[in-house]
Amino acid sequence: MIIHDKARIPMLILLVVAFSGACDSGLAQGLAPAQPAEDRLQELQGQCSRFRQFRVRLDQAGRADAAAVAEQCLKACEAAPVPADALAADVFALYRAWLMEASGKRSEAIAAYAAVAGSPAVAPEALHSLARILEPADWQAAEDEDYEARNACETLLSAVAPTAQMDLSFANTRLAIGDGDPYRTPLLHEMPLAQVAEKLAAMGMHAQAAHAFREAIYAADFDRFNRYSDRYEEDEYRERNRAPWESDGVPAAWLAAAREEWLSGSIDRAADCVAKAIIFGGEREAHKGIELIARIRQEPNPKPQPPKPDPEWLKQMAWIYTQMNMHPKALAILSEHRGLLAESGKVLEQNYADAWLEYLEHRGEGHGCLVTILPPLTQLYGQPAATREERLKLAIPPPCSPAALAKAKQQVREIVRNLKPPAAGQ
Repeated sequence: MIIHDKARIPMLILLVVAFSGACDSGLAQGLAPAQPAEDRLQELQGQCSRFRQFRVRLDQAGRADAAAVAEQCLKACEAAPVPADALAADVFALYRAWLMEASGKRSEAIAAYAAVAGSPAVAPEALHSLARILEPADWQAAEDEDYEARNACETLLSAVAPTAQMDLSFANTRLAIGDGDPYRTPLLHEMPLAQVAEKLAAMGMHAQAAHAFREAIYAADFDRFNRYSDRYEEDEYRERNRAPWESDGVPAAWLAAAREEWLSGSIDRAADCVAKAIIFGGEREAHKGIELIARIRQEPNPKPQPPKPDPEWLKQMAWIYTQMNMHPKALAILSEHRGLLAESGKVLEQNYADAWLEYLEHRGEGHGCLVTILPPLTQLYGQPAATREERLKLAIPPPCSPAALAKAKQQVREIVRNLKPPAAGQ
């Protein structure tokens, strides 16, 4: 579905200026709304339904018609643009960039993706898309420097969504879920990180659950084991050209994240999640997403029950994190709930701390992408870690942390400014 134009990209200086302004507007979603909540939610429902129609039309288009259908959808977007202060505005901007890419407008798509690469709503998806679109068409003929822009975007992606670069091997996943089939790809809801999110939700820890759902989504979403259809050529073409955030199970997880955001008191973040579920999901997710918007309209300020942490669930969650080589998150859970976990928590905390340090000692340079280890060991997850004490105090940042977003906003501007023209035919 992705059809590249053959025009060479100019130096894109003007696009950088546009990127800077658009990024600022994307980060301003948390400001006071210009409309009452009811009006904004009604507008959200209408925009979600509208953009889902674009997605369905494009999904139904065959290889020969994809570019023309994408162009028609783009014209519809231009005829009725999404207001900058609308709920989920950056989600709609992301899909508009996808339409540009599908219609062959490569230069415009790069600028559009770059414009939301610093957005808390869609930065991982935008950076992943930039890395894909900047990859040379002929990798065998490409020089090392031809991959510099793509590699820079992938590096930023690992900082913005740390779970995308953690050691979430399928061996560890099967161990954690008790699945001994070496050939079956676990579904997203079976993944350990999704189980953590569901347990947090069940304990009424809604803000933590929303973060955990994002971690689960981004850890699975960018996995190299995406499943493609091999039944028919046209089906395979359509599957291979799905946006990466349309992976199986992801829309349902965005719905769950939206509910947790709403219960934690954040309508803006809930809107981002529900918009992704409606646009990129199937009919079931779209229907449930519209229903959730209606519920939020009826009760914009819910009063959930107080959280009820369960000691055994907390210990199980900590164990799951260690199986994913995410010991800092396990230690954070145990230390936060020391009073509830009592002596058993102290024992686990010491055991997991020792296991984390042992793991780092045996993980040398070039043996994976969980952490960047250069002798001497000084940085983990972008944080100082030169001593034993510092390594034990490390915290894995949540997806789209403010520091990571600020870095992405600045560096993507430089990437676009220094972008070279593509090779002929790209």
